[in-house]
Amino acid sequence: MEKMLTVSELSKITEIPESTVRRYLTRFEAYFPFDSRGKGKKYRPDSIEVLKQIAVLYSEGYQANEIEPMLANRFPFTINDSMDTTTQPQHKSIELQFEEFKEQQDEFNKQLLEKLEHQQNFIKKLLEDQNQSFLQNTQEIQLKEKESINQQAKSPEQKAWWKFWK
Repeated sequence: MEKMLTVSELSKITEIPESTVRRYLTRFEAYFPFDSRGKGKKYRPDSIEVLKQIAVLYSEGYQANEIEPMLANRFPFTINDSMDTTTQPQHKSIELQFEEFKEQQDEFNKQLLEKLEHQQNFIKKLLEDQNQSFLQNTQEIQLKEKESINQQAKSPEQKAWWKFWK
């Protein structure tokens, strides 16, 4: 069995600072199989080559998202398939999703119809108020005109038009 290495041992062998090694191990975790017995993790010796490759790629100016596919083409990686790390929600059946959507849509439609009815009642009341005001104003104007005509008829100073030449 091959000897497993700690983070500090990997740092000494690769001559990469320990904090940087930890960052690489965290960022590219799939390429570093480890064994976690006791307090810390211990890594396989083939992790040395992966760490060196990552350091070279970073020094050449590559970003982490560009390094990932390069590592995938060159080194094997592991997929963590443990049940306790899965946080994906359970999928609902299409029928259930459709039924939920239909209920939401029905509720929305009900609220929309209520709001439209409220608006229609408001507009109807507003028009009735305007019509009432218009009728009152018209009646007031008619009364004033009648009064004006009556006052002119009672006025003795004015002559009738046919008496104008006399």
